[in-house]
Amino acid sequence: GWQHSGVVDASTEDIWSLAVAAAPVRRSLGAFLACGATLKVARVGIDASSVGTVPGLAASKTGLATDLGLLVAPIPNVLVGATLRNIGEPSFDLLEGGASTRLSREFEWGASLRWRRDCWLHFSRVRHPGSSTSTRAGAELRLGGALGVRAGVARDVVAGGLDLCFGRWTLDTAYRAHTALGATYRVGLRAAFGSEHAGLGGQYDEF
Repeated sequence: GWQHSGVVDASTEDIWSLAVAAAPVRRSLGAFLACGATLKVARVGIDASSVGTVPGLAASKTGLATDLGLLVAPIPNVLVGATLRNIGEPSFDLLEGGASTRLSREFEWGASLRWRRDCWLHFSRVRHPGSSTSTRAGAELRLGGALGVRAGVARDVVAGGLDLCFGRWTLDTAYRAHTALGATYRVGLRAAFGSEHAGLGGQYDEF
């Protein structure tokens, strides 16, 4: 997959990723346990036109990181998961002799409720560097199976996004309004490979 995000007229971040996952435990009623890992190549850059000519300033730097994740569907309509991101914590020193920017490790756990056949509610807690935590909440609606609409809130952040599925490809876009960073955006493209497994995501039962 590929993901591009940035702060308008300031910085950009590109992540190329290769992920593998498996569901070694499957039970009746759609219950399962799945695990996965992602290898990421991250590139951080700045908008040089916004800062002018600075001696020793590099336009971009590249580093490697890894994510690990676990997902469980204990009962119909409910998913519980956890992920550890940015193992390796690559740092990006764009200015020679200056402070470096680190892709910091973070841990997130959460739960999702499928309250309609085409709609999910999400809640998660994220532990950031320095032991600070934040809460995230959101909702997702699938329209016709091909189009997804999402919205979410967190501390100082409001976000929304769309994704479009076509075959094994998914185009993902998002926009965030942050009180400190201002407007940020993200666009990504993912391609799935391997055998498809029906029912992954838990079975839906009418309430």
